[in-house]
Amino acid sequence: MSTVKAETFSFVSYNIHGCVGTDGKYEPARIVTVMKELKPDVFALQEVDSRYHPGDGPTRQLDYLAEATDMVAIPGSTIMHETGDFGNAILTRLPVTGIRKSDVNVIGTELRGVLDVDVDAGGVPLRVIVVHFGLNAAERHYQVKEILEMIETTLPQPLIILGDFNEWKSFGLGSTQKINRVLGRSDAPATFPSKFPLLSLDRIWAHPKNILKEIDVFKSPSSRVASDHLPLRAVIRF
Repeated sequence: MSTVKAETFSFVSYNIHGCVGTDGKYEPARIVTVMKELKPDVFALQEVDSRYHPGDGPTRQLDYLAEATDMVAIPGSTIMHETGDFGNAILTRLPVTGIRKSDVNVIGTELRGVLDVDVDAGGVPLRVIVVHFGLNAAERHYQVKEILEMIETTLPQPLIILGDFNEWKSFGLGSTQKINRVLGRSDAPATFPSKFPLLSLDRIWAHPKNILKEIDVFKSPSSRVASDHLPLRAVIRF
């Protein structure tokens, strides 16, 4: 009897804080060190700052990260500036089959967006949604509502949602409880602040829930200083 080998893929959500470390120094190379330690199939990045920085040279921050890790970059910028842009991004080793970008802005607050990408995960179409939600509760509740409306008609399709949800309340409370009710509850280890993590600001959900096999926080000497967030890693298996 022939058997089918299970396909396993790893995903990392990482708020890189514009490549400014906990020591206040702007050093993109430290983020690259962490990324090379992790080596996932997909990075979901927040706070990618591709605006001009002294000493950057001709390469934008996102392009630099993509070249250094040999991954394909998909920008999801929310703030545009004459010297560059700022926002979410995906770096991937998996083939990309579709890209969508949506605004989830609330008037009077920082611009926020959703990067919604289809990838081919070993022959399985997988939807990857990257978010960075707002700082106040009303804003986050609205943004969660928008996300759930985006996925409700395509929910049979395998899906992973990951990013910085900025939800300071414990898991099961606050805006994320709405996602729990739809996608099921997943582990939420603390990722912030990176030197002494106390808060679960970064989260990952997958659908169907049984494809999500592991969630853990990546702690290393490099990750504790490269950004104020620690990377959150998930393993899914079909």
